[in-house]
Amino acid sequence: VITEAHRGIEIADMLPSAAVLISAGQSADFAHADFADGRIILSAGTLEPGIYQYSYLLRMVAGGLYSAPAPTAQAADGASGAGNATVLDEALQRAAPPWCSNA
Repeated sequence: VITEAHRGIEIADMLPSAAVLISAGQSADFAHADFADGRIILSAGTLEPGIYQYSYLLRMVAGGLYSAPAPTAQAADGASGAGNATVLDEALQRAAPPWCSNA
C-alpha cells in the first residue's frame, strides 16, 4: 500500500530457506522482477498512491517450520517500509506412484 507517489522503488522479498522459485507473475506496475541471493527484487520507476500486488509460486523442498521475513521497500527519496513476516508450517507430501491405486 502506497499513500503518496514515490520514485525509484525497490521491493525485496526474502524467500524462506528450502524454497525454490517455480514461477513469477507478470505485472505492469513493476518494470523489473529479478531473483537473486534467495530473494525476489521488484523495481518500478514511479508508483502512485494505491495497493500493489505481485505473486509467485514456490516449491518447498523439505517439510518443516519456516520463517518468511517481512518484505522491505526503499524509494529513491528515502522513504522506506516493511510488510509482515510469516511463518510457514509445511508438511512434505509425496505423490503415490502412478501404478498404485486405491480402487
